[in-house]
Amino acid sequence: MGFVSDLFRQLTFAEPSYFVLWPTVVMIGLAVASALVAKRLLRPKASRHSRYRIFHKELPWLAAIIIAAGQIVILARPQLPAGFKIAKAPVDIIVAWDDSPSMTAKDVRPNRLEVAKSIIFSMISSDSVQTGDRMMLILFGRDARSRMPLSSDKKDFVTKVAEVVVPGIYYDDASTDTSIVTVLSFIPQVLDAQDKFEHNSSASRRIVILLSDGDDDAKVPVRMNLALQELHSRHIPVYCIGVGTVTGAQVKFKVAVDKQILEFEDRTQLRPEVLVPIAQVTGGRSMMTESDKPAVQSFLANAIESNRPVMPHLVPTGSKDSWWEFSVALLVLSFLALVL
Repeated sequence: MGFVSDLFRQLTFAEPSYFVLWPTVVMIGLAVASALVAKRLLRPKASRHSRYRIFHKELPWLAAIIIAAGQIVILARPQLPAGFKIAKAPVDIIVAWDDSPSMTAKDVRPNRLEVAKSIIFSMISSDSVQTGDRMMLILFGRDARSRMPLSSDKKDFVTKVAEVVVPGIYYDDASTDTSIVTVLSFIPQVLDAQDKFEHNSSASRRIVILLSDGDDDAKVPVRMNLALQELHSRHIPVYCIGVGTVTGAQVKFKVAVDKQILEFEDRTQLRPEVLVPIAQVTGGRSMMTESDKPAVQSFLANAIESNRPVMPHLVPTGSKDSWWEFSVALLVLSFLALVL
């Protein structure tokens, strides 16, 4: 049963837009169901040897509903895995990326945000992230925003990362400050929400890759301790990559406030003393860098592989159209509806 459930989890649709027709089929189905209920409630009292058929004139409608529902599924082009191969057990990788104004500092070239982006791109294109691994992207300033839920779609993840750029104007003042405790508290919440939605037991090992300069404006040690203990209790280590220099640099940025564009200037610097304890408490490690050098990718590869379970599992090798399987099922259901 576990294999079957995993197989159906891999089910996708190439043309999901056809599912807009579902409400019509559901409404017709409800109308037929209502007619059957009324028919049963209003039928005459049965005599000793009388027989009363539940389905009679409704049979064509029942068959039509089954056929219509099946046709919608077929038009949506269901896709199932073309095959499977044995691979190492998967890891869920949560990338928490600081995109606050301090990350626009140019004490590293071209700036901290672009260096962090290059690190993420290199990790995705390396052998560290394997088939079956899932990625999540969370951006944070003062608030945390989920940009992509856990997914094994590397192309989509790369697209989401590429969309993160230095804004000319910050229209949300929550993006102009940095609160690492907020994103660390947010991660368990968003994971629980996705697990509940997908009915997932979260059997995969999970790690957090935190990319930031550590220039944290929030001074909330109690909240930070609670957030770190929660991650530690879930066995989710945080691997911190500090981007920037301890010398730091001046940053200028514009913020839209009350229909006015105001310009601010601030001094920012890399703060290892903020990032190192986060990694230590959660069981991860930390590294400070000024560029996407090979040592960074070695650090990330070790972080992922050291948390990868030993037990191998089956992963899909590709997808194929599976409309014919659903067509056969549709014919069988239609036949049963007309005969029984």
